[in-house]
Amino acid sequence: MFAFITSWNEFIFANTLLSNGKTQTITVWLADFYGGSRAVDWGAVMAASTLISIPVVIFFLLVQRRIAFGLTAGAVRG
Repeated sequence: MFAFITSWNEFIFANTLLSNGKTQTITVWLADFYGGSRAVDWGAVMAASTLISIPVVIFFLLVQRRIAFGLTAGAVRG
């Protein structure tokens, strides 16, 4: 679970090494989609951000109980 979250959030590493358009991760693609021009289509950027975050939210909802159990299991004495 933590490996998935860590690899999903590894933007700087992916941005540095993956310059080819075919091998970019989705977060690097979103940064290129935003661009640097004056006219930014904020609606499209927000829609793409929402679509990108859906897999992470679904994954977290599926494993939420296990994460909570793992965090509290080490705090119990006895």
